[in-house]
Amino acid sequence: MVLFAMLVAGFVAQGATVLWRAPNVTVHLDLPFASLEFQNPLAGTENVLGHPILEWLDADYTAGPPRGYGDWIVNPTNSIDGNVNEIWLRATGHLAQAKFHVASDIVSIHLVGDDNDGVAAIYVDGVLAAKLDMFCQSPPSRTALVVVRDLPLIGHHVLVRDESPGQPDDVALLGAAALKSEFKWQQPPVLTEVDNLFNGWNEISVTNHPPIAADDWVCTSANPVTKIRWWGSFANWLSNTPPPFLPNAFQITIWTDKPADPADPESFSHPNVAIWQTHCTSFKPPQFVGYDYDPRTGEYEACFLFEQDLLPHEYFRQEPGPTGTNIFWISIAGEYWQGTAGPWPWGWKTRPRDAASPA
Repeated sequence: MVLFAMLVAGFVAQGATVLWRAPNVTVHLDLPFASLEFQNPLAGTENVLGHPILEWLDADYTAGPPRGYGDWIVNPTNSIDGNVNEIWLRATGHLAQAKFHVASDIVSIHLVGDDNDGVAAIYVDGVLAAKLDMFCQSPPSRTALVVVRDLPLIGHHVLVRDESPGQPDDVALLGAAALKSEFKWQQPPVLTEVDNLFNGWNEISVTNHPPIAADDWVCTSANPVTKIRWWGSFANWLSNTPPPFLPNAFQITIWTDKPADPADPESFSHPNVAIWQTHCTSFKPPQFVGYDYDPRTGEYEACFLFEQDLLPHEYFRQEPGPTGTNIFWISIAGEYWQGTAGPWPWGWKTRPRDAASPA
């Protein structure tokens, strides 16, 4: 994901000073320490700003030998220490890094500062997200929570580095969390044991070349659909940059559900009546997120993430149904206005079915 950098004026609060942040980053200062420090294993009720924690990367230090740093890898190990709740980066250039094993589109990085702390730079997936001066006036130990949103739905890499100018200053790290968003429905790709390899394949889905791909989903609230993100690939395309022939738009349609006939064991549910449609022409540039692995053939294709923010008049609004739930279908098809998709037609990424899925 490309994070467009935006310089903002630094402001001094009771605690740390925000020197810089990317547009998709918010910084919350001086929250209670207990609301930012967690221990594994999680109980399942922990949250950050109301977002349930999917995974907690704990930055606990143990003196050893050998020294331990919880879920983090640090460099250099012979100079970095801490306490039972924190890792302390002791000098400029010291760093701590960790990788989430669960997919999320929001992550939070938890820091604490006092009157001998310096500049902390936070990177997510190799991109600078924020830079804070963690020096805090007395009383010491004031917290800073860095929340990075609108990320691709993958397992993210987080790196915190001491970038203090001049004399050595500490950076104290509590940990980082992968957070759960409020989704109407989500069905992300299934990761294999390799972080950027997805278990699934490309179902060609192009307008004017039926059939197009559709999937059923369950609505459990009356909140409108305001954003759609989807994964796809291009037939036989292996490069991490998209092919020269891209869809000019995507036709996205929401349908009612036609349930299977319980009296006919060979019948199956399928889309019934189209009730909403949009033609996405301002979708974000495709972002490479890894490779598809087709378990049927053993072949690979480059996988890309697509995303479209809907304008208010485009929102899909619905009632959840008399029982509190409703099943809809969504179809996504690439539109090629030149009349041909070229040698690499777009396809929607499929995945092995989840037997526990309600749709």
